[in-house]
Amino acid sequence: MFKKLKLIKKILLSISIISTLFFIVSCSLDPGSELKSSGSDMVNTTSEHQAATKASPTFQYPSGFTVNLWLKSNPSPNANSFYRYIRFKNKNNALKDVQLLFTRNPNNSLIFTGQITSSGMSVLKTMTYFGNRSFWDNMYLLNKGGAEKLSIDKLNVIAVYNNVGVWNSEDTDTDPRLASWNFKQMQLANVSNLTLSGGGTYSATIYTLNSTNEYSGRLQYINSLMNTSYSFSSFTPVAKSMIRDIGKSGSDPDYKYGQDTIGYMCSETISFYYKDANITYGNDTFNNIVAVSQMADIFRRANRFYGFHLGLRRFQKMDASNNWILPYDSNTYTPRNGDYLARLTCGNEHSMMVVKWDEASDEIWVLEGCHPVGIRRINLYTQELNEQDYAVGRVY
Repeated sequence: MFKKLKLIKKILLSISIISTLFFIVSCSLDPGSELKSSGSDMVNTTSEHQAATKASPTFQYPSGFTVNLWLKSNPSPNANSFYRYIRFKNKNNALKDVQLLFTRNPNNSLIFTGQITSSGMSVLKTMTYFGNRSFWDNMYLLNKGGAEKLSIDKLNVIAVYNNVGVWNSEDTDTDPRLASWNFKQMQLANVSNLTLSGGGTYSATIYTLNSTNEYSGRLQYINSLMNTSYSFSSFTPVAKSMIRDIGKSGSDPDYKYGQDTIGYMCSETISFYYKDANITYGNDTFNNIVAVSQMADIFRRANRFYGFHLGLRRFQKMDASNNWILPYDSNTYTPRNGDYLARLTCGNEHSMMVVKWDEASDEIWVLEGCHPVGIRRINLYTQELNEQDYAVGRVY
């Protein structure tokens, strides 16, 4: 806890018996473990690692997968339904083909919606298994012998995640332990002017690794949620890299989230982007990060650590012992995209990356992962009233 906030919090909040017991139980967990939401369960690093290496269903795989097609007026397919595939290609050029059944919209003959089939879902789930993360980095629309040629005006791809302990946009900060809500339907792509030939095996590129199409649909997705119109160029390099990964689920020891087999949790995910951008402070690097405490300590040692001050409702610089550094007015900071956000309620709990900070509403938007990489909104004032402590690490 931030010691000097206790008096303020006692005045502002009368904690009920139920919430007190919940807080005590949650803080009795091993302080060395990191927490990850999974529905209403909290899974520690050890159990997550054991589950992942066995390709367990506790892995966060999509519960739905949809491709929407808006076809050009001429020609339109004669069939009211047909099968096509989404092909994924990993860093070693291995392929996974996910089957979808497309059906015509009864109210508009040029709109088709493709829903993943059961066999397609079986394939898609394997992409979240350990070592398969890079399959998400290249996506193609595939025809395996269908007669119809598709002249596509617009295509979007939606991955749905129901197993990540989140709420929809009508909900607000109802669960202090999970720190607000994020969004289940994640747009992976939104592209225009594709042609998929018929009568054989043909493919059309939706996006490839680090292409414009890999981030354009995701940028549109987060702008719609945040009610913003940010261009991709307005983001810092680390934020750009993580935005490209929205909706992707899984980890790979050779490629993403560190070089060991324990890279499944929040700090391993966030630290990867800082490591990949070659961010260092003195002798501190973001190599081999496995805990929130490691992340926070790097920013503390670099004199880049700012806690959310409940009374002042802004971020203030803190020392290594979580004491405020005076004077207040010359030690304040406004978070920017790409900064590190830590939840420190029970000492060290959760790592996130800042996307947007709105001082007027006390709301901060963050990215987190890696099962899946997603966006979340947190009202820091509300959370602090519920005994949740947050701090920012200034990256740039």
